[in-house]
Amino acid sequence: MLIVPFLSPQASARDYTLEEATANITIYPEGAVHVEESVSYTFDGDYNYVYRMIRTSTEESIRNIKGYCSDDACKFRVERISEGYRLIGDLPEHTPENLTFYVSYDHYGAVKVHDDVSEFHRQWGEEWEKPLGNLKVNITFPIKNDSEILYWTHPAGYTQEENLNHNVLNLKTEEIPSSYDYKVRVVFPKIESPDSSSVRIDNEKNLEKILAEEKEYRQKELKLEGLYDITLYFLFFILVIPVFIYLIYGRELKTGLEEKTGYEGETNSEEKTNSEGKTNPEEKTDHEMETNSEEGAGHEKETGHEDRSDHESKTDYKRKIRLIEIYKRKPDEDFRPAVVNAIMKGKLGIPTIDGFTATFMDLANRGYISLRNSGPEEADSSNISGSETEDFMIELNHEMCPEIKGKYYEIEGRRPEVRGSKSELKESELADFEKDILKLLNDHSSERKISWREFKKELEGTEEFYKFMISWGKKVRKHSEIDRFFQSTGSTYMNLFSRAILASAIVYYIALSGYFPSSEFPGVSKVNMLAALIGIWGFIMTKNSEIFVKVFGRWTSEGKLYYELWGNFREYITDQSALKNCPPESVKTWDSYLVYAASLGVAKQAFRNMSLIVPFEKLEESSFRPISYHYYDHSVHGFENACSSPYQGVDGTERSSKSSSFEEKDGEP
Repeated sequence: MLIVPFLSPQASARDYTLEEATANITIYPEGAVHVEESVSYTFDGDYNYVYRMIRTSTEESIRNIKGYCSDDACKFRVERISEGYRLIGDLPEHTPENLTFYVSYDHYGAVKVHDDVSEFHRQWGEEWEKPLGNLKVNITFPIKNDSEILYWTHPAGYTQEENLNHNVLNLKTEEIPSSYDYKVRVVFPKIESPDSSSVRIDNEKNLEKILAEEKEYRQKELKLEGLYDITLYFLFFILVIPVFIYLIYGRELKTGLEEKTGYEGETNSEEKTNSEGKTNPEEKTDHEMETNSEEGAGHEKETGHEDRSDHESKTDYKRKIRLIEIYKRKPDEDFRPAVVNAIMKGKLGIPTIDGFTATFMDLANRGYISLRNSGPEEADSSNISGSETEDFMIELNHEMCPEIKGKYYEIEGRRPEVRGSKSELKESELADFEKDILKLLNDHSSERKISWREFKKELEGTEEFYKFMISWGKKVRKHSEIDRFFQSTGSTYMNLFSRAILASAIVYYIALSGYFPSSEFPGVSKVNMLAALIGIWGFIMTKNSEIFVKVFGRWTSEGKLYYELWGNFREYITDQSALKNCPPESVKTWDSYLVYAASLGVAKQAFRNMSLIVPFEKLEESSFRPISYHYYDHSVHGFENACSSPYQGVDGTERSSKSSSFEEKDGEP
């Protein structure tokens, strides 16, 4: 690229083509060979010379060399080189557009006389850097009976026309690619009384050996043709296999919500009750929910669903009923934010950085840490240069975290709380991965407080934080129970399959190139191209295996329901119109929602929506008031709300505060 600008326009644009070549060869009775050859060029630009390379062994020589160009356009000369001879035609300053280069010579030692037959070899094309349009070859033998002549061309696929007329072999090729050889091998009756100065003499019988070599070559060509077909079918096979893996292991199951839980019947009956002015379904007690669960199970039995598997136990069934509550856009706090993030956004239960942020926010919401605006003296003492709007102080709560023992915080003076069926949380309200974040905050704080900017500065890009996140993610995965929600069998099979395909393609490509040299078997390039495509496909699938986890894996029936319900919550918390019509009941509820919004990666949208909906004075009640202020739009003073909410309207009148902010409107929840 650096050289191109310095090249002259004429030099940089020059090119040439090899239109055609001819070779008229006569084998004399004593074994000497007379050769007349020509090569036709078309030039675009100026060139210095044209040449023809004649390769010879130490037992060979060429004599009576002559050469010229059409219209006397070049000066002919011969150059002796280690490989043989170079016949050169030096071109004038301005190269003609069309030119034919002619050479002729006598070749001694080109014929090899064995004890049973004579053998002649000839090849063209190796030195040509451009494709040759076609080659015409005529070989005249010193015998009259053409039935005694055997010949082979390599590669046979280049031969377009061939015939043996009396003692003359006529060949014509199609285009020969650049740097590829075209070879002719001929066997004819042994020359009687051969002259060692004209031929090479070998006193061994080699006809059977020659026939065996040519038979092997032909068999290789047939194998190569077969391998091309097999490789093509295999390429189709590896493209189809992922489809089968997807259909068997990756196609999502229907949740069957109405059929499996009888929820539709319960909802209909509840709506009917409501229409008659009876109990609101939102106000059902736990006993009523359990009763409905049992009724739903009975309904399944009546409708023929008696073959529920063992894992569809009553406990699992009740858990599904509890998950249905999220359908009403209420997050289930039995699932820790990091766990929700690991299942919804992570890779097979490994959380993302959003899970870390959500856990940090959850600790603030539950009172283990507190967030406040930085004081002037704290801002002045900060060693972080530059101005940054999103900064606040983080303080560890002395009462909630009285001391640190070893690796984790030991929570004292607080009654352990059992959340849902999470038996592993019975010993403490905090999970081990939550304790780790408190420990991390304490290690980087001074007097149990630290600036958010300073905390980020100390952690970002450090090996310490990288190792922390690896260890932390593994702990979250243990709590995520990902196998309960997601089946990764198809993803595992696809990953193994793509790795096997990549390794096989590499081995196959190397084996092909070794067994079928491209100089002798140009057809191998087609097979190698297919092998390369297979290898590239395997590499792409292996490299992006993380992306395809959820394509070839699938959610369990419970996981599918879980995913859809949390998706509903994500849509709700990011839908400004829905939040304005049916806002959370209180700032405390908002804070809980913001934690789960962070775990789902939509914290910024949720904070912006909160700033548009919650009155400014109410933000003081939020655990995240230092963060909320950055998103608050002071030009927005209030909004009209059709649902019940404890907030006050613009006119100062107090809105009613019922037990639920989700009421029926026009027959819809």
